[in-house]
Amino acid sequence: RLGEFIRAWAIGRSERISRSAAFATVVVERIVDVFALLFFFCLALLLHPFTETVRRAGWMLLGVNAILLFVLVLAERHPERVSAVSGWALGHLPGKIGRRVHVLLDNFVVGLGVLRQGPAMGGVIAYSLLMYGLTLASIQAALMAFSFHVPWYASIVLLVSTSLGIIVAPTPGYVGAMQVACVWGLSLFGVDKSRAFSFSLYYH
Repeated sequence: RLGEFIRAWAIGRSERISRSAAFATVVVERIVDVFALLFFFCLALLLHPFTETVRRAGWMLLGVNAILLFVLVLAERHPERVSAVSGWALGHLPGKIGRRVHVLLDNFVVGLGVLRQGPAMGGVIAYSLLMYGLTLASIQAALMAFSFHVPWYASIVLLVSTSLGIIVAPTPGYVGAMQVACVWGLSLFGVDKSRAFSFSLYYH
């Protein structure tokens, strides 16, 4: 995930804003992305009889994401609490480190102001759904190319499994993580591992 930090640094440099404020917008964007993914995950749960373990994992992911969003909204609405934490860091951490943490936290809260911008947040949500929609179309096209005899909603299940796979194990270039996720997702529909692995290479 090094790209996330590089993007915040690049935006901060080009737009002349704090890097930590820019990174706050990246964090918000990623939270929205996960909620969009959970929307498709709910569809998959309705369409396919997953095991109880998979269902619990989905609920756990939803809970963690909701808590993180709640914490960010709380920080944005009550910046004085964050300032108290940054003030503690300034007073207890060694010299430069304390000052650095103090500035980073205060600027991070400034970046969370995007949560109050309705049109901007609407745009982020729309882009996230569009991104997953295009990914869904590409998976469906790949499945058609392999002529797998799978239900029409298999592409939705694969979208969820591959997305979660690269989130849980963000390997370089997603090599390996994508293959495991594809093989597991297709195994739910009785596709043998060798064909599923070939599919994963083609789709990747």
